Amino acid sequence: MRGEVAVEVLTDFPERFAPGAALYVGPEGAEPEAVRLEGARPHRGRLLLHFEGVTDRDEASALTGQYVFIPQSEARALGPDSYYPHELIGLEVVTAEGQAVGRVADLLETGSADVLIVRGADDGPETLVPMIGEVIGEVDLDAGRITITPLPGLLDAP
Repeated sequence: MRGEVAVEVLTDFPERFAPGAALYVGPEGAEPEAVRLEGARPHRGRLLLHFEGVTDRDEASALTGQYVFIPQSEARALGPDSYYPHELIGLEVVTAEGQAVGRVADLLETGSADVLIVRGADDGPETLVPMIGEVIGEVDLDAGRITITPLPGLLDAP
C-alpha cells in the first residue's frame, strides 16, 4: 500500500495498532504530532503502518527515524514488579544500608534480565545493576528510590 511506514515494535501491547487508533509521531525529545492509524499489517518482523494523510512514499519517508507514541495517560497498567522504562529513569538508587549509588540514567533490555545503568553523582562512574530479585529490594516510585542489595563486586570501582 502506498504511504506505509515500517516500524519496529517496542511495545508489549501491539494490539494498540488497530485501525482508527489515535497515535503520536515525532522525533525523540520533541513535541509529537497527532495522527490517526488507518491500517497495520505485519511484514518481516515489523509492522507496516498506514497513517491518515500519508499517501505516498515521500510523505512516508519524511517519518523515517521518528517514534510512534501514545499518551502516558493511555499506558496499560502493568502487573506487580513490572515498570515502564520512563518510570525508572531518574530514580535514586541506594543500598539497603543507605549508601548512595547514583540515579538511573537508562535501561538495557537483555535476553535474561533488564539492567539499570546507574550514573554516580556529578557524572560519576556508571554501575550496571541487574533487575533480578537477589539485587532489587524495593522500587518505590512515590519516593523516587530503588533500594538494592548489591552482589559481591557490583559496587567495586573499575
